[in-house]
Amino acid sequence: LRSLLETTGTPPKHWVALLKQQVINDRRSFDLIRLAEAQYRSDLDAAEDDKQFLEYYVKVQDYLASKRGKPKEEKTLELLTRFNGMAQEDSETVEEFSVRFLDLHHDLQKLIPGIFIVSSETDGVKKSDDIQLQLQFTVKLREDIRKELIARQARYDSIQLLIEAARRYEHFHPPQKGASSDPA
Repeated sequence: LRSLLETTGTPPKHWVALLKQQVINDRRSFDLIRLAEAQYRSDLDAAEDDKQFLEYYVKVQDYLASKRGKPKEEKTLELLTRFNGMAQEDSETVEEFSVRFLDLHHDLQKLIPGIFIVSSETDGVKKSDDIQLQLQFTVKLREDIRKELIARQARYDSIQLLIEAARRYEHFHPPQKGASSDPA
């Protein structure tokens, strides 16, 4: 596709849109492109010339390539390494981090069904508990949010409720932009 786009003279800022159009019938590929777009939105917003649009396209393309084509063991190890090393960035909102976190967890679940989810059956009723996933999410949050959620000692029924609690805290206590941790 890239060589086709280069030979037709299509400006790089339109390449991702054309890539989306090409795979619109393949729902999974289309969704992956939308996830990649969301992840690299700041690069797209900052792009002003063809070189920057090309860099954005390469990042989207690398993201898509990382989602396909590796042996299961290698992909599992790579995903576990990324998952264990992930943390909320200082400039990242809880919303953005939760999307990244849940996307990576979803990818892991495809390879390791039930990872961080405990299922039990009582009286013929199957119940799932995501307390391990909630713990993983909590420890990966920014320090101020993590400390607040732990101090509350609340038990959330689902990861979605935990994410909502973190969002609410962040809404009322936004991070200090450019604040130094060293007192002057």
